[in-house]
Amino acid sequence: MANTHISFGQAMDTGLDEKAQRADASTCIVSALNSHNSTTDCGIFAVAAGVGSKEGSNPQKAAAIAIQNVAAAYSGVYTTILADENSNTAKFSDSMLTMAQKANKAIQAFASKEKSSDQASLTAVMIFKNTAYLAHVGNTRAYMVNGKTVKQITHDQVKEDNKTLASALGQAADPEVECSSHPITPDTKFLLCSANLWNFISEEHILKYLTEEPYAQQACEKLVTFAKTNGAAEHVAAVVVYMPEA
Repeated sequence: MANTHISFGQAMDTGLDEKAQRADASTCIVSALNSHNSTTDCGIFAVAAGVGSKEGSNPQKAAAIAIQNVAAAYSGVYTTILADENSNTAKFSDSMLTMAQKANKAIQAFASKEKSSDQASLTAVMIFKNTAYLAHVGNTRAYMVNGKTVKQITHDQVKEDNKTLASALGQAADPEVECSSHPITPDTKFLLCSANLWNFISEEHILKYLTEEPYAQQACEKLVTFAKTNGAAEHVAAVVVYMPEA
């Protein structure tokens, strides 16, 4: 049966080290607008990965703060859409940027209060009509699949060692926020994931699971299981999104 609405999957795993501190969070919110005998889906999807380098740090809280700001931003955008479905979509990218900036300030405030060094990577995608609006900071990733093609649509904000974050929420007053928009089609699919997933899986396997598995939840679970089987020691998080079929 063809998907007539946006479908999604979420999956997490502690990785091979079951004592590792959980530091990832995710969210998926989908809404359906019914008007003029038609239905338009919209939604927001995100993965955040917390980082804390000092004893007593709480990276899970940093990730949760990032996700809370994603949900709050979508609430504001959805209210705008409800008021006018033909509202200026050019402002949606601005909304995603503002969301990341607010999350940054909130994590900084938390870290200052707790005297910790908590930070977070965040990748969020908002979908409305035929466009995906992206906001990204850190080393979480977003991949987009169209047909038989897979493409990473975020850039890893890391230093030369490919491990240390060059930019993260909570790291600086004005973090580097990567914002972009991407046209989508009925066969478009997305994967948002933490570094502990993409470090242990190839783009070929991402394409395989997202094109061969008809259900987003099962594709997501298979990706996380594959990463763990191939050596992911710490927490793994993933979100998979399938657009409605034509």
